[in-house]
Amino acid sequence: MAEHLDSPMKTTVYRELQPFADKIRTQHENILEAASVRQDFTANISHELKTPLTAISGYSELIETGMVSGDRFPT
Repeated sequence: MAEHLDSPMKTTVYRELQPFADKIRTQHENILEAASVRQDFTANISHELKTPLTAISGYSELIETGMVSGDRFPT
């Protein structure tokens, strides 16, 4: 039963154990869903942090290379 959580029809479960098997499958599905939500959240946060850091890095490189003066950008 533990080896076939994704496909419950592969295993025969005793009638007495059916509620337990259903609960285990539900928990397995919840864990997979939580992992997916966590991965999406991490990707979104990473993107949201990288965007302003990329802009700041670009501005600082322009100033460092002398392509623009530092006083052109508001502080």
